[in-house]
Amino acid sequence: MRFSCLINLSLFSIFLFVSCTKDSQSNQSWNSSDVYIVGQQNINFPTKATYWKNGSPVVLTDSNLVPQSIAVSGSDIYIGGWDRGAISVYYKNNIRNVLSGMIFPNAILGLTVSDGNVYLTGVSDSSANVAYWKNGIPVTINWHLGTINKAYSSGTAIASAIAVSGTDVYAIGQIDDTILNFGSVVPVATYWKNGEINLLGTSAVYALPTGIAVSGSNVYISGNKMGVLDIGGIFVLNGADTAMYWANGVPITLGTGHTSSIFISGNDVYVSGTTIDGSAIYWKNGNPVLLATNANTKGIVVSGNDVYVAGNLWYHYGVYWKNGVVDTLCTNGSVSGIALGNLPFK
Repeated sequence: MRFSCLINLSLFSIFLFVSCTKDSQSNQSWNSSDVYIVGQQNINFPTKATYWKNGSPVVLTDSNLVPQSIAVSGSDIYIGGWDRGAISVYYKNNIRNVLSGMIFPNAILGLTVSDGNVYLTGVSDSSANVAYWKNGIPVTINWHLGTINKAYSSGTAIASAIAVSGTDVYAIGQIDDTILNFGSVVPVATYWKNGEINLLGTSAVYALPTGIAVSGSNVYISGNKMGVLDIGGIFVLNGADTAMYWANGVPITLGTGHTSSIFISGNDVYVSGTTIDGSAIYWKNGNPVLLATNANTKGIVVSGNDVYVAGNLWYHYGVYWKNGVVDTLCTNGSVSGIALGNLPFK
């Protein structure tokens, strides 16, 4: 199939872009004195899976763990990822839990906790129709568009982030669809609410979602519109991607580059990302705030008037920025996710 190269690249790209960012949170306003960041010290094996609470490191016991996401509920710390045996795992207070039913490469990408329930999502086998796990039990969702198209062709389904608001569960991800492009197989960004699929319109074609935030009845999804070049009817990625987000399905363009996550505080929309030339950045209500060159971001949270962004300098210095001021966490490793402690308030 002439689109197989694009499909494989898009599958890898969504894993690359979102695997480090998925601590999406339902939020309106937060007031937390504690900021948690997850990552690993040491680039080479054996690594030290670590989380930092307000900059102080706590090393986890599993040297095989590749941590990707973190969530905090009261005094409980949850960390999701995979180990080097390609096994999906999450930890609650340093106690290992294993999930089944995931492939390529068996990764927990999204993690959130609500009312004592643990929700996880990641890369799954689409033949099993799995999108997320609640307390370790797989929850089936609808991967189908229309009546005859199954909305995937690669044999995998990617749900890359999850958020819970009240009794509603939202998951974002990518499907490989044949409807929206007149029979051609293309990646399409989408989200599910309580297991039912919601399309984001034509702006979601050739797009990868990276984060989700829910505030009341409003749903915000960050993403990347892939640059695609038509060469004689063969579509290839050209790297000219666009950072964007959707507000209740309405696309809003931020600029060239990539997003990594989204956070809502009151009426303000914060999106973290990386410019096309490799600079760490975030946008507040569409206005860019440059953090550093030769850097990337992995997540953003806001507590009161303070903006925290996790990321990496030179791609092996794990850092975070508080209101634009950088603080180094490790000099031979990386960070991959960020979360606030305490509970949200209105």
